[in-house]
Amino acid sequence: MSSIEVRQKLALGLTLGSLVFTMACAKPPTQELTEAENSINTAIQAGAEEYAGDELKAAQDTLADANAKVESKDFKGAKVSALEAKAQADAATSLIETNKQAAKTQAEEQANVMKPELEAVQAAAAKVKGKAADQVKADAAALNDQWAAAQSDLEGGQYKAALEKLADAQAKLDALKASIESAKGSKK
Repeated sequence: MSSIEVRQKLALGLTLGSLVFTMACAKPPTQELTEAENSINTAIQAGAEEYAGDELKAAQDTLADANAKVESKDFKGAKVSALEAKAQADAATSLIETNKQAAKTQAEEQANVMKPELEAVQAAAAKVKGKAADQVKADAAALNDQWAAAQSDLEGGQYKAALEKLADAQAKLDALKASIESAKGSKK
């Protein structure tokens, strides 16, 4: 065997040895994956699904990407993705209070604007006579129920749900106004 052949075999052996060593030393970023998962769970428990949904979804998607990279043995990429997922989950958690306060303020303002209008329409509905009276009074009762549900959510800290119910109550309020006007017009 010539010295060139020995060098080539030695170089091949060293390359294969370092490849085996690198593969044996590479391991999944278990700690980073666990931390990212814990941060996502913390965000969910704090209300991120309701008040930071897009940010939470981004963190969940990034964690799924990290897990896919582990499956394909891209441990370095998995670690980067896991760290990014944790940062995204932490960002979602930090947005919850701000977004919750904004929803609370919006719901309170909407309720304050609607209340006098609601009271006026309820009083007008009580005065409706004739064929339309039963339907108008039933619609007024449904509006009252929707308003009470919205108020209950608002008092219970469920601000997004309160906003949805207030939007439904506003639609019922507008429809009731139209029914009252129609009933007044049919009396003439």
